[in-house]
Amino acid sequence: AFVTSIEAFVARHPDHQGSIALLITSDEEGIATDGTVKVVEALAARGETIDCCIVGEPTCVNQLGDTIKNGRRGSLSGRLTVKGIQGHIAYPHLVRNPIHQAAPAIAELAGIEWDKGNEYFPPTSWQISNIHGGTGATNVVPGTVEIRFNFRHSTASTKEELKTR
Repeated sequence: AFVTSIEAFVARHPDHQGSIALLITSDEEGIATDGTVKVVEALAARGETIDCCIVGEPTCVNQLGDTIKNGRRGSLSGRLTVKGIQGHIAYPHLVRNPIHQAAPAIAELAGIEWDKGNEYFPPTSWQISNIHGGTGATNVVPGTVEIRFNFRHSTASTKEELKTR
């Protein structure tokens, strides 16, 4: 779709001033260091600026390509580590289960209305992506639990605002 759109634009505007580039990134779902970040760094090193940018995102309601977004949601990831006291489950008076300690905070965070969103984006959401705690044994209370989470935030909130809350 991008290539076809570019071809159509160039055909309609053969004398346009400027350049058109197509960037396809392959590491979006990971730490994303080899796509857009590298291109922005390379452009800055060459002194090039971008006047306009269309970000192609495979977002849709019912069918690929059925949705156009004006703007871009932000993403803020974090890690929460809760420390307890590890021990055998047969001696609950000697342990402090960090998973049990974290559970009320998880429920509270999941229930917060971070913002109401706006006409372009749904409200900000806080989601847990991974929880790791324990040794793998079913009879040992873990000493720590690590919770990885992500805010997918609308333009109604900023990373800085979310960090201060």
